[in-house]
Amino acid sequence: MPKLIVRDGGTTRAFRLTKEGRLTIGSGSSNKLVLASGGVSDQHAVLVVREEAASLDALAPVEIDGQKFSGSGLALPEGSKVKLGEAELELQADAAEEKKAAPAAAKSAARTAAPARAGAGARSSARSGSARSSRTAPKDEGEGSKRERPARASDRLRQKSDKPKWMMPAIIGGAVILVVALVTISSGGGALENLRAAEGYLEGGDLASARQLFDKIPAGKVPAKIVNEYNEFAEKLGDAENEARVGPRRSKATKYADKYLVNYPDKYLTATHLEKDAESLRNAKMRLWLQKFDEFEERFPDYQSPDWMKNATYAAMVNGLLAKREEYRQFADSTRKPTEADVEWVLFYYTDPTAKKGRRFDIARAAVERYSASGGSAQQVEAWKTLIDERARAWTAETLNTAKKFYAQGVEQGGENNTQYAKAADALIDVALVSGLEKESNEALGILGSFPNLTEILLGYAKSADEGNDSHEEILQFLMQTAVAPKVQEAKRKWEERKAADAADAQG
Repeated sequence: MPKLIVRDGGTTRAFRLTKEGRLTIGSGSSNKLVLASGGVSDQHAVLVVREEAASLDALAPVEIDGQKFSGSGLALPEGSKVKLGEAELELQADAAEEKKAAPAAAKSAARTAAPARAGAGARSSARSGSARSSRTAPKDEGEGSKRERPARASDRLRQKSDKPKWMMPAIIGGAVILVVALVTISSGGGALENLRAAEGYLEGGDLASARQLFDKIPAGKVPAKIVNEYNEFAEKLGDAENEARVGPRRSKATKYADKYLVNYPDKYLTATHLEKDAESLRNAKMRLWLQKFDEFEERFPDYQSPDWMKNATYAAMVNGLLAKREEYRQFADSTRKPTEADVEWVLFYYTDPTAKKGRRFDIARAAVERYSASGGSAQQVEAWKTLIDERARAWTAETLNTAKKFYAQGVEQGGENNTQYAKAADALIDVALVSGLEKESNEALGILGSFPNLTEILLGYAKSADEGNDSHEEILQFLMQTAVAPKVQEAKRKWEERKAADAADAQG
C-alpha cells in the first residue's frame, strides 16, 4: 500500500494506507482528513483505497498532476499529486514495504523455478523412452485425464508451513498502524501538527486561520508532552486577538494622551515652575491639565478596561496619568468656576506666539465665554476678546500668505499631485478651523475648494484619521460642515475602496 503525504497549512504529514476503505477529505470537522488550507471545500473529496489501486471521488474541483478534474473514480497511481485548494496530497510508494517485498518475491521465484526444472527433465526422459513413476510425472490435465487424488494430510501441512513466519506479526502490526492513522486523521491531523500549523499562522498574522486550527485540538485530550506549549499558545493567541480588537482605538487614546497630557507636566509643572509661579498660576496650569484629562475620559471611556490594560506600555502610561490626576486634584478643581488666572493661562497656551504651540483661537474664545457665563468681569471679557482677535488676524494673514505662495509654486510645478499643493492645503485648513474669523475662514475655504487634487489630499487625511490621528479626524468632521463636504465624502469613499482592494490582494 502507498503512503499518503499531506501538505497543508505550512506543515507536512505522512500516513500509511494499510487497509482498504474510504477516506473523506475536506475542511469540515466531520471528515477523517481535515484540511486547513484556503480553497478547500467543506466536503471536497473521498480517497478510495483498494488492494490493487487507489482512486478519488472529487466532490469539488481538484488538480491531479497539474490537470483539473471533477467527478468519481479518478485513477490515482503511485506518485500522483492532488491539489485541493491550497493543500496538496501525494501518493508515494512505501519504501519499507518495497524492501520487505523484494526477498519474498525472490523466494517465490525460487519455489516456482524448481518444479519447472523438474518438469523439463521428465519431458526429456519421456522422449528418450525412459519411464518415470507417476508420483513425479506431471499429470495430463487435458480431456479424459483421471480425477485428481485428494490432498493428503502431509500436503496440507506443507502448504501451512509454506506461509512466511513474519506474516501474522505483520498483519497485527498493520492493524495497529491503521488504527493509529485513523485516530490521527479523524482528530484533524494530530494535536501537535495542528498546534505547529496554528503557530505558523499566528506568526504570519493570520489570526482567523490560527484560531480555526487551534480549536480543532480538543482541550481535554491534549497530549501531556505539549500541555505547556498548548497553554502558552492559547494565551498568546488570545492576546493577539485582543490586540486586534482594541488596538486601533487604544492607539488613538495613546496619541491623544501624548499630545495633551504626557508631556505637559514636564513642560509647565516641574519643581522649578512650581517654585517660581504664583499660586494662582500653578493652579491654573493644573486645572487646564485636569480639563484635558476629563476630555480624555469622555473620548475614551474604556481607557481603563482590562482588555486595554493588557498592553504593559499603555498600562504604565495610564497609571502615571492617574497618579498625576490625584496629585493635581489636591490643589485644583477642574469643575469650579474659571478664574482670571485660568483664562490668562489658556490665552498664553493657545494664542501667544512665544508659547511655541499650535494656535487654537477657537479654544481660547471658548474659555472666555465660560468665564463670562460664570459671572466674570464684562470689561475683562471684552479686553480678552480684543486680544484674541488681534493675535488671530496677525497669525491668519501670515498663514494665508504662506498658503498662497505654496499654491503658486504648485501651479508652476504643474500636475495635480505635488507637495506644494499639500502644504498650501494644510495651511488653509488651519485658518478655517482655528482662527474664528468668519471672513478669513471663508476665504481659506474658497481657495481650498479650487484645488485640482483636493480629493487626493483629503484622502490622506482620511487614511491618517483611520490609523488613529485624532487631529485629522477632527479636521474631517469640521470640513463636513463646510462647502467642501462633498470632497470629504468622496475622499472617505476612495479610502474605503482602497482598503478593501489592499485586503483582497493580501488574501491572494
